[in-house]
This record gives sequence, C-alpha cells and structure tokens, in this order.
Amino acid sequence: MNKKSYKILISVLALAFSILSAGMGYGFMGDMAFSAKFLCGFVFLMTPLSVIWLVMALFRK
Repeated sequence: MNKKSYKILISVLALAFSILSAGMGYGFMGDMAFSAKFLCGFVFLMTPLSVIWLVMALFRK
C-alpha cells in the first residue's frame, strides 16, 4: 500500500468514526443493552484515537 492511499484510508476512517460518534450522541446510550453500549463506547473511543493517528501519519516526515 503506497503512502498516498494509506493517508486517504486513515482520513476516511477518522471521518467515518467522527460521523458515527456525532450521530449516536451521548444521550442515545440511556438504557440500552450492554452490546449497544459497548458499540457506542468503542466508537467514542476510536474517534479521538483515529484523529490522533491521522495527524501523526500526515505530519510524519
């Protein structure tokens, strides 16, 4: 995988997790099943991690 497609893949991943995170919202987690809370928690955790990963990849020399 070349460097340009790698950066595009990370950018799409960060954008997708950010959209999912914003779409779910914190109020959505009220009294849901454990599996749904786990999924929401995973998305909320992956959003900042993927953005940090994106920034590190884009500014790496």
